[in-house]
Amino acid sequence: MSPGPKLPPSGLLSDIPAKLASKHGHDSVATGAKRTNLPIPLTQHSPTEVLPRLFVLHRSSPATEFINHWGTALRYIDSGDRDPASALGSWFQSLLQVGDVSAVRWQTGFFTADGLGHLVPTLDRLRSVDGTVNAVIGSNNGDTLTSDIERVTALIGVPRTNARLGIASFSGAFFHPKVYHFSRSDGSQAAYVGSANLTSAGVGSLHVEAGVLLDTRVGDPPQALQQIADSIDRWFRAPISAGLTEVGSALVLPHLQATGILAAQATHRSQNHAGASGIIGGTRPRLQPLIVVPPLPSAVLSAVVPTPPVTGGRGGQPAPGGTPSAVQASARRTFMMTLQKTDVGVGQTTRGTSRRSPEIFVPLVARDLDPDFWGWPTRFIADPNWTGPRDGDGLGKLDRPSVQVRLGGSTIPVHFWYNPDKRDLRLRSEHLRSAGSVGDILCLERSDGTLGFDYAVEVIGAGSPRHATLLGQCNHTVRNSRKLFGYI
Repeated sequence: MSPGPKLPPSGLLSDIPAKLASKHGHDSVATGAKRTNLPIPLTQHSPTEVLPRLFVLHRSSPATEFINHWGTALRYIDSGDRDPASALGSWFQSLLQVGDVSAVRWQTGFFTADGLGHLVPTLDRLRSVDGTVNAVIGSNNGDTLTSDIERVTALIGVPRTNARLGIASFSGAFFHPKVYHFSRSDGSQAAYVGSANLTSAGVGSLHVEAGVLLDTRVGDPPQALQQIADSIDRWFRAPISAGLTEVGSALVLPHLQATGILAAQATHRSQNHAGASGIIGGTRPRLQPLIVVPPLPSAVLSAVVPTPPVTGGRGGQPAPGGTPSAVQASARRTFMMTLQKTDVGVGQTTRGTSRRSPEIFVPLVARDLDPDFWGWPTRFIADPNWTGPRDGDGLGKLDRPSVQVRLGGSTIPVHFWYNPDKRDLRLRSEHLRSAGSVGDILCLERSDGTLGFDYAVEVIGAGSPRHATLLGQCNHTVRNSRKLFGYI
């Protein structure tokens, strides 16, 4: 784990007496809304005594201003006053409505996707320009829902170069910060540090929440705001911090659910944190949210698609009385297949012989189980120069050229083509062939194309924990082959 926050440079500390002692003469602490002077001059405090203290200037509802150790005014909001302006969401709304945010960072102990409503326009814009979004989400006791992480994954747009999403989970301890940091295009920064989780209950202040607001535009020191940003970014610095799993794409989510880091459905405990439970009863007062968090767009809600039941026997072989049936368009997002020697091998190694064409072989039973996943046949065009054999439907060679595929940090063109002679679908790319070995699992996740690619590819190495999980979901066999495949 990274060390805790560092003390400010000594030069900053040495300026405190000049800024504060000249203003008040003595150390001042808050007692309600009244200022109390201590008999000990500020200059006698050690640096470690100075740092944690807050000094009240005045209260102007709903915010209370404090002088911090830099001599600038922090703003404190507390929804115990039940003023809508004290809700985290009100700060989100006022900060984000200008549209000049260039980077978003957050870390939250508890999370539900319905807390993201105010952030959606900003995250949409940053996704379209590959802007910075770094987010760490706690899954304490494994209560965070897979569906909520699927939604934020789609909204942030991972995988992409400048987006990082991580799930923090520990045994016997909680990941519990609630910190939100925004950078603007003019170089200024703003942040909230407090108690409100990124849930609809936290953002809307169903609960009583409190926090401190900082903003370089009103004089807060850039060093303090940058320290907040760095505290989030450091979770993703190599080596990745223990307890954090980075979500490089939605492909990792089944593994996180299988290992208990994420949950398939809400527990009573997670509902309590989200504000969905009615555990408060009797004559005790029941609070209501101070503001309404905007609902998520239908496109984000549809990012979660239930896995339809498999039709047919294991491996896509016809079940009694029928054949594998194709699913409706967009019902499945990810194709998984074990790689064999024909996929990753180069053919004969005798000197003077040519290497085999770099092609991944997708069996037709896999294509026909979900034709829309591959864009079949609407996005394929006939090869006018094909003179070879045709299949039983009279089709010759069909091509879908230059399919944009995200592999690692690069987008590469991959040539999809149908071979009517060998009766298979082939993905031609040296990059894909070189990425895997025999027994690995190729995962191909379909994208909507808004990020500049059609599919994202990940190769899961044989022997890894995720390989064992995904192998169980490759529940279709191929006749006369050791290959396994599946969709989720």
